[in-house]
Amino acid sequence: MDGIESTRQLRRQGCNTPIVALTANATTNDIANCRAAGSNDFLTKPIKWKDFFSTLDMHLQTLDKNHSEIIPLAPILDDDEDEDEDYILLIRRFVDQLPARLESINDNYLTQDWQGLAACLHDLKGMGGGFGYPSLTELASTLEFSLKKQAYHELPEGLDQLIILVDRINQWQ
Repeated sequence: MDGIESTRQLRRQGCNTPIVALTANATTNDIANCRAAGSNDFLTKPIKWKDFFSTLDMHLQTLDKNHSEIIPLAPILDDDEDEDEDYILLIRRFVDQLPARLESINDNYLTQDWQGLAACLHDLKGMGGGFGYPSLTELASTLEFSLKKQAYHELPEGLDQLIILVDRINQWQ
């Protein structure tokens, strides 16, 4: 059974999980066949890692919204950044410092230091995307917005998601 037939069978059985076709055949007819079978997206071989990670991140973000769970991937990098060893080292340093940032965020939450918490979240929001983690930026932004509107009851769930996100980012490295 090939991927197109597998996709058809999964869709017939009610599977709603995103399916991304991956093939060396990249004609418009191939793409149309994959989409007609029920694929949500299409990637070609050889794999371009930037496209691969951004496609997976996009579809896993969709799952996140449906299941209230954040599933990050490796950092999304521009093609010219893929080879920049200094930039990769900066990303690793950023990831290595995430647990300490998370601890500071938690301390500010526990002491109800809303200004300190807002500052930590604001920093994380700015750095997350800059280092290739848009999921981190999005979550920090959501938490920061909850603080601005003084919706403190929204913070525990978001902070739990942040713990999961940081843990998964560290596992990926």
